[in-house]
Amino acid sequence: MTHNRTKEEEILIGRLRGFKNPKALRKAAELASVLLEELNLSIDDPRVAFTVRKGYPRISLNMGWRLIGALERKKGDLIFRLHIHDSDTPKFDSVPGRKPEFDEVFDIHKSLPKSRLITFDWDSPILENAELMQSCVESTREMIALSKSTTWRKHHSDEFGKMVTHPGYSNEIFDLVEDDTFMVKDEKVNYWVFQDNPKYYDLVGSLKAKALEEWTVTAHKDKIKEGDK
Repeated sequence: MTHNRTKEEEILIGRLRGFKNPKALRKAAELASVLLEELNLSIDDPRVAFTVRKGYPRISLNMGWRLIGALERKKGDLIFRLHIHDSDTPKFDSVPGRKPEFDEVFDIHKSLPKSRLITFDWDSPILENAELMQSCVESTREMIALSKSTTWRKHHSDEFGKMVTHPGYSNEIFDLVEDDTFMVKDEKVNYWVFQDNPKYYDLVGSLKAKALEEWTVTAHKDKIKEGDK
């Protein structure tokens, strides 16, 4: 099947594939949609910016002066980060699974309550806590009321913004993210050299016997993808 997509869409699809977790990506788009709806903001608002990093799996939502939310890979794990009221942190300090982490306190304006970023696994039960999103919405609402724009707007991805606000378009892009037959220009084949110590493993013998099916790596494992050589 032929898929006619713009250059910007192909770039976005290539970068989203770097996450290797469509479920987490859909969850990120869903959370962003809830935030925009609760704050009554559109993707055309100069105070709003969605950015999708190149070379490093990270999607972020920036509003005004602050990073409001992000999905990114940290030490091999996919994590969410959300901006909340500092006074609310005790509510989320104890949840099932791995304990959330809290960044340093931000005191960005004398008229605003202190805030901070909470970090947790993308599939953490904390996402089901309604108070978490409420804290994020309220802390953002207070800050955005004093903002006229965000400096991140120059890096804004119109395509990802459209994914957040248009479910049909979002499904189209996500389907292509998971379609291995759809190649994009932003993707390139990387070549990797793997080191072997013959004292511990007979690589030559394994290759001759066609017994080598996998290889353990410790470095750059987040950058190695299907299709590389």
